[in-house]
Amino acid sequence: MMNTRTSDDDHDQANLGPLLDLPTIEADEFANWTPDEVAPVVKPTSQSKSEVIPSRDNAKLRLLQAIVDHPGMPSSKYPKLAQISPRKAVELRRLLVEQGLVRETQLQTKARGRAAIVLTPTKEGAEVLLAHDEGQASGRPTL
Repeated sequence: MMNTRTSDDDHDQANLGPLLDLPTIEADEFANWTPDEVAPVVKPTSQSKSEVIPSRDNAKLRLLQAIVDHPGMPSSKYPKLAQISPRKAVELRRLLVEQGLVRETQLQTKARGRAAIVLTPTKEGAEVLLAHDEGQASGRPTL
């Protein structure tokens, strides 16, 4: 049998005394905990898949909100702010422009390279967000 003790073990044991004297405060969350407890199986609720996964309208609203909150930024910055993929942002940006909620402007930000697409909300875009927020507060369905 191999000796697994090291020279530090004696030192650790000697310094353990003050730690053992500290009071132990039991947390309420662990009052019924046992080492062999099995995690309970949670059955899915009656929520539909569309309620669990954000809808396209929800992503569109998040993108519009990001544009209203941070106007005049290059379009490449908005996917991160809206927490959507860049590909989805391009698709939704086109829809917002077609609906007249956002204005696109090509702007040469550097001496070389492609011009940046800068996004700014229109008055209608801000009004749509305001109406949506008021609808959420009152419980009325919107979008």
